[in-house]
Amino acid sequence: MSWQSILYSYDLDEFIIQKDDKKAKKKKISKPKKKEKKTTKLPNGDSVEIDYVDDFENVIDELANWIDKCKQVTNDDLGVTGQKGANNLFDFLKKHVTAEVKRPGVGDFGDGVHGLLQDLVDIVKQKDLLDEKVIDDMDIFIGALSRMGGKNSKTNPQNIPFTVPAVVGKDGATEWVKVHGHYRTPLYIKHRKAIGKEENVSAVPKHFYDEDLGNAQPPFWQALFGEGASETKNIKGINNGLLPILKKYEEFIEGGSGPIATIPEYPIKGKFERQTIEKIPSFLVTLTEILEQPSSYRDSTQEKAFDRLWVNFAAINRAFKITPIDVADDGGEEDSDAFLRLLNLKNLQGRYEIEQVILHNISIRLLRTILKNIENNELITTNNFLDTHKHGKLEGMFLEKPINQKESRKDLWDAEIKRLKKEGKEIPFWARPEKKMLKSQMPKSHWSDYLRRY
Repeated sequence: MSWQSILYSYDLDEFIIQKDDKKAKKKKISKPKKKEKKTTKLPNGDSVEIDYVDDFENVIDELANWIDKCKQVTNDDLGVTGQKGANNLFDFLKKHVTAEVKRPGVGDFGDGVHGLLQDLVDIVKQKDLLDEKVIDDMDIFIGALSRMGGKNSKTNPQNIPFTVPAVVGKDGATEWVKVHGHYRTPLYIKHRKAIGKEENVSAVPKHFYDEDLGNAQPPFWQALFGEGASETKNIKGINNGLLPILKKYEEFIEGGSGPIATIPEYPIKGKFERQTIEKIPSFLVTLTEILEQPSSYRDSTQEKAFDRLWVNFAAINRAFKITPIDVADDGGEEDSDAFLRLLNLKNLQGRYEIEQVILHNISIRLLRTILKNIENNELITTNNFLDTHKHGKLEGMFLEKPINQKESRKDLWDAEIKRLKKEGKEIPFWARPEKKMLKSQMPKSHWSDYLRRY
């Protein structure tokens, strides 16, 4: 498919974002269109939904509107006949400085805007901005358009040269002059009629052409470089040309206007480095919140001795799958950047901001290691965190089978025994303290007892 075909293959109604306003609310709309989230594939193979910030959505809207309104400017409005197969202003912009529309004898002044519009339409349609190449292409787009719009640039529509009549007699032009921007001057029309040519298109307004470089304002220039309604007056429905709109876009690209988008849910799958995630504050906040839930322990009823303190890693794993980590609230920009680095998206730091993270497949082994590091005070330096962390009506937790931590977690073990006595509950037989018997209390052995031992 040619790039011209690609431009025509998009229905602008599909991606012009519908904004709510007071007038729209008064209208009866049977089925209002819902804004669809953009799903993008990440370098690690995951797919993620992204929400663009309102200011950036406005830029995309303005670009989409620009394309639409340029298509509504007819050949008559442009003061051209359209003999090259172009039917509107957008068609002419697509063909800008291509071989098919070059006039004989005109030199090669380099590429015009036609090679850039395909990228523009693709970006507007897809908003695929997680791809660094797309961002780089847009940078190139803006730079190329800026160079083309230079006051002395030969590809600037203001400076396209035309030789037109300066003086017209009854038999046609007797003197000629060079103008820039447009050829259909009143004297051009007069000359054409004088030599017997029928003219169905009128002369264009005076501001469409000028003898000097950089002064004319034909519709082609207005569409690309006009700034403000006064400079886009012949294109109804737009207030800025393409480059001024893209200057707003450039602010986002350079990070000057904050993030382009937020990522509401960021699925992290597969194996990732423990050393990274366990040091991200917002992750630790969520982990401690999950550990506050009785459902994170072997006995969620909090009735069964010791089991009510024994961590259930499978339950914690399940909790992470449905509990978003509030990166923006609990960690801010540093945490957002940490997750971007974790997903090999370092290039998006400053351009994107992660609001929440969903850990779909954090392994039980990883959780054990992280909690073990907490136990060793390598992560959370709160004194005796594992002995004092509250969950429901209890506090403290065992990371392994309690009987195996009787000595290593003696404080928590003794606290549970004390709690059971206070609650009037029976202490499990395996947890009862061993009684040391005095020698006088030991039963005396008969000589037959020794025989039974062999």
